[in-house]
Amino acid sequence: AERRASGRLDFQDLLALAARMLRRNPPARADLGHRWRCLLVDEFQDTDPLQAEVLFLLASDCDDEGDWIRSRPRPGALFVVGDPKQSIYRFRRADIQLYGFVKDRFSDFGGVLELTTNFRSLPPIGDLVNELFDSERFHQVRTELGRRCREPHIVTQAVAQEQQAAANLFFDALYDL
Repeated sequence: AERRASGRLDFQDLLALAARMLRRNPPARADLGHRWRCLLVDEFQDTDPLQAEVLFLLASDCDDEGDWIRSRPRPGALFVVGDPKQSIYRFRRADIQLYGFVKDRFSDFGGVLELTTNFRSLPPIGDLVNELFDSERFHQVRTELGRRCREPHIVTQAVAQEQQAAANLFFDALYDL
């Protein structure tokens, strides 16, 4: 409230205010949703819950009482692209579980298209990375660090540890080749 009164809002404040306005003001939501009929979001795996709420509320009609979890985007209004293996913004509240939730929602009201061709690297590198991400050890490390990241005071430390653990897994696999 103090930052708002002094005109010193940060990005997170603006996002929270935008979500609240879309939630509580159906005429403004309808107007903005009409103005921006189609939304395309790249790198969706790095989206935080407030950003997802804003997207869903803008892309759907006002028949959901401002509850983005229940909202159904208009046909063709919301298009997202993301790769959970590239999720790197947990420290900024990005939530990979949110990615999974939205992907499941798209299965309910639209469609999910899996892109499986990699044009950035040779097949052996892709195979190695896929093997690492599918390994039980990787999932254990990620689950434990995800649990620890829910505690705000150790987010940066946990993210750094997760990155180190992922790098160690990658280099261990390279040595095994």
